[in-house]
Amino acid sequence: MSRKSIYKCKRNGKVKVMTVVWIDKQLFEEVSKAAVEVYGINRGALSRAVEEGLRYWLGVHTQPLTRCNPRPTTREVYEAVMNRVELLVNYKPVKVRRPVLEQAIRMVRQIRDERSVQRWIRSFCDEGLMKPVDCSDPKRAQVFELIAGW
Repeated sequence: MSRKSIYKCKRNGKVKVMTVVWIDKQLFEEVSKAAVEVYGINRGALSRAVEEGLRYWLGVHTQPLTRCNPRPTTREVYEAVMNRVELLVNYKPVKVRRPVLEQAIRMVRQIRDERSVQRWIRSFCDEGLMKPVDCSDPKRAQVFELIAGW
């Protein structure tokens, strides 16, 4: 499909297309005024504003939806907890006792629920980041060996 309304910019070589759209008069006046304030009083301010708005619209409507604040991975939480453990005991431990580990998890994740603390301990063990030393069950263990470095 060939268009007669194609224009090649002499300054930057970009190819532009002229088209006609029907928009609300008040919206047009607001956009025109804002374009002049943002881009200055020169030719093409309205075109630049419309292009920017269309790019934004395309970005919102064509990109796959992603969460703004994705959940941290188990490894990221583990590293944050181990950094807190290091601050609590004033050295980088190889083994850590349950009360210190629970306190660090509560401080990092800002939780009070005991079940959530136990879930994080179980997740760390399941991921192979640490293991119980005194028994095989993470629920009853009082000492944990830190396998993964941080």
